[in-house]
Amino acid sequence: MMRTGSLGQSLLYQLSLLFFGLPACCFSEGAAIVDEEACQSGGQACEDTLSGTQVSLLQSNLQMMAAITPKDQTNLLDSSKDDQQMLIGKCLQSFVESDTEYIPTARGDADHTSTGPSAQKKLAFSDGPWLGMFNPSIVQLPASPTGASSAKFAMTMRRDMHQCQELLKENSTTSRAIPQARRDSLAQIALLDANYCVVASSLLTISGAVQRLAQDIRLYVRDDKLYASYVLWQYDPTREDGKGLWLAPVNMEHAPLTAQIDSSHAVRLGGLEEKNFGLFEYQSKLMALTWIDWSHRPAAIRGATELRSPAERTGKWHNSANLLQLQDGSGDLLGMMHMHTDDGPGNGSFLFGSAYKQRFFKMSGSPPFAMTGVGDEFCIQAQDGSCESVQVVMSMMQTSNDDVLVSYGVNDCESQVASFALSSILQQLVAPPPGKEHLEVTQVPELQLSLMDLAETVSPAPLWPFGRDEEMLAAYEAGHKLPGSLNDMDRYESCSVVAGTYGDWPVCNDWLPKRCTVYDFGIANEWAFSDSMATQHGCAVHSFDPSNGHLKQHYAHHQKNVNFHFLGLSGGEDDAPAATWNDTSDRLYGAVIGPLQRLDRIMATLGHSVVDVLKIDCEGCEWESLAGVVRAAPEALACVHVLLIELHFAKRFGGGNSSLTNAAEFSQHLRSNGWKTWFAVQRGWGPDQMEQQLAGWQEVGGDSCCYNVGFVNPHFDATKCALPTAS
Repeated sequence: MMRTGSLGQSLLYQLSLLFFGLPACCFSEGAAIVDEEACQSGGQACEDTLSGTQVSLLQSNLQMMAAITPKDQTNLLDSSKDDQQMLIGKCLQSFVESDTEYIPTARGDADHTSTGPSAQKKLAFSDGPWLGMFNPSIVQLPASPTGASSAKFAMTMRRDMHQCQELLKENSTTSRAIPQARRDSLAQIALLDANYCVVASSLLTISGAVQRLAQDIRLYVRDDKLYASYVLWQYDPTREDGKGLWLAPVNMEHAPLTAQIDSSHAVRLGGLEEKNFGLFEYQSKLMALTWIDWSHRPAAIRGATELRSPAERTGKWHNSANLLQLQDGSGDLLGMMHMHTDDGPGNGSFLFGSAYKQRFFKMSGSPPFAMTGVGDEFCIQAQDGSCESVQVVMSMMQTSNDDVLVSYGVNDCESQVASFALSSILQQLVAPPPGKEHLEVTQVPELQLSLMDLAETVSPAPLWPFGRDEEMLAAYEAGHKLPGSLNDMDRYESCSVVAGTYGDWPVCNDWLPKRCTVYDFGIANEWAFSDSMATQHGCAVHSFDPSNGHLKQHYAHHQKNVNFHFLGLSGGEDDAPAATWNDTSDRLYGAVIGPLQRLDRIMATLGHSVVDVLKIDCEGCEWESLAGVVRAAPEALACVHVLLIELHFAKRFGGGNSSLTNAAEFSQHLRSNGWKTWFAVQRGWGPDQMEQQLAGWQEVGGDSCCYNVGFVNPHFDATKCALPTAS
């Protein structure tokens, strides 16, 4: 149905610059390997190895590069080598002080005087630090991978220079930066041996036809399998979206190493900016610590371009890393939490906060998952007692009975590791302040492959925001082009002649016969689609709506070849509601009061063996009503050629597991019977429910109101369709 609403002005372009230093359109997993020295001097060798787009991008960034390029070029990572070779032979080794030259505000002041535990030693990569590779996460591998028998640990690092370049001293002679060709790209993964030396290294990509970026990866091992939790960004035909916090397995192949996050087995953990979850296990269930309740939890982020205000981010304690199971038989877990105080662009060169403080804490490993101990504030000190202003802890790993390695990012520039004595940590823990024991913990949703498949299909849908009808045509034009742009003919089917849109809906002339039958469920006194199908295409149209909000107008509407029925779709047996609601908003849909029938019985009553176009926009009834047909009369769906449907992932759902089951069943039916998608458009970021109230749906579509999607049945054959029986 056509709807209006409000959404703030888009910040997509500005965000792409803020987060990555360049627009999302310019990312390329297959970017050419360039001659770094030639490119910095403008040599012809550089131009020969780059496409026109990449040349323009490099030229536009040369000025920025000049401010951070070290004079000593011999210490740059060798960009002429394959990705697998970039860090080979580099080792994590003890050091006294980083020789990176930061501006004064990138060092902590007297407020950072540590009262908590002190690091026994600090480690960083030899011949480094490699600036622009930061926020490291390290875990012990469950077994040495095939082809890399000496590998004992896996380590990931984020790669970009969005804030680092602002914190380096001008004309620094000791800083080393990752090559320009490697910036603002995918994550890095490295395999390390028992001495913490890199034996294999590669970029870490994300599977699927859609271009995506995983940021701030935290590694986790479960059931002898390596997983990654990560903040997901997705680049679609018309926009760049933050897709929240996800968890997925990491697949690796060797000789040489390649690594990929398996998006087909991903589950969604949280919304945009909910990136500091801590994973742990309880009775073979995967759990996540989502909030340390020392302050009010901010409302969930709605829009893909929305960021929290400084007041919502600063001065609050957040979880830092996946939790560490203590080996003392208590069942308790060790965690770390952090706070940053100064925040935002108004604070000098810092974009996302500074003056980080850390605490260790202990929590019970069984319900009610309360905090049982907490340590003093501290920072990971340099030799002179100061601290870098940004210290982002990403992982904890116990390497011996009394040794815990903490990996962390420094000033969004470099990676470091600190070793702490576990006994010292535990000795300093005291009971938390009264009322601060509470923690918010949730079970990680179980993966439902059929739902994930549907989510993967619609995820690249271009956005048509509420309240911005002028963007409708551009969104639908991009939505029609998905089949060609993604080159995934297993999921998508192209339409050569698109007509409309009529209201919210296009049609494909390729699949309309001269004498066509159209069912339109969900009118709400919006007749553009029904009337256009009758007048523009000569179809016999049957329009259905069982609500009372516009009942008089529905009966009063007269258009040749358009017939109104005070009738709706049932969830199975007749009169079994597929979505019961009473709308009190200004849309005035009213309440469902009319009779309900299953699709096959409606077809039998009206005498139709075939429906050429079935449009369903029924505010959430689609899952139950279509699953009911799948179970009782799948032959009726086989005799539908085109299905236009508004899918509600995060709206009007109170059905819990039953809604999930129905959606999975319907999705599985479409997939197994060869249905394909020919267009998809996302409708806004709906304010209907908080993400925390929709835990069961977080892995299948996120926080938007809905998706307008067109499916086509390539196996449709009208000659094989008999009139359904009314029994």
